[in-house]
Amino acid sequence: MRRLPAALTTAAFIAGLLPATVLAETQTISFDISGLSKTYGDVAFAISASTSSGLEIAFTSQTAGTCSVAADAFVAGPTTATVTILGAGLCTITASQAGGGSFDAAVPVDSGFSIAKADASCTITGYSVTYDGSAHTATGSCLGAQGETLAGLDLSATTHTSAGTYN
Repeated sequence: MRRLPAALTTAAFIAGLLPATVLAETQTISFDISGLSKTYGDVAFAISASTSSGLEIAFTSQTAGTCSVAADAFVAGPTTATVTILGAGLCTITASQAGGGSFDAAVPVDSGFSIAKADASCTITGYSVTYDGSAHTATGSCLGAQGETLAGLDLSATTHTSAGTYN
């Protein structure tokens, strides 16, 4: 069955040319974030999408461990949301529109991008001693992308217990 624009069907109904059943119009969503380049630790950022109907869009993260999305206040035109990066990996977000008025629900659109791992910041303090019979080991610490202290730095291979000079 061919769909007619809502304005035309309303006019035809009023004129008595159509039965009382009016078919809703289809709508499409334009949404593509596949070109984004992000790294764990990057600040939250805005995304947007639009519909052919101009109706508000809902965003949902399909990868809750990697990214979250929160809708911004609806403003006429494209709908925007803020994405927060939660970890490295793939972030997939779905844009959907449930329909309303004279429009059917739009087919949801998934789009995604990769979030790269962040580099840790490590500080290693070496030692410079002449062998004195005691074991000496370098010390150090590492901070993650969010400034958190990382555990597991193994400097045991820097321990020297044989005679000699170590720099």
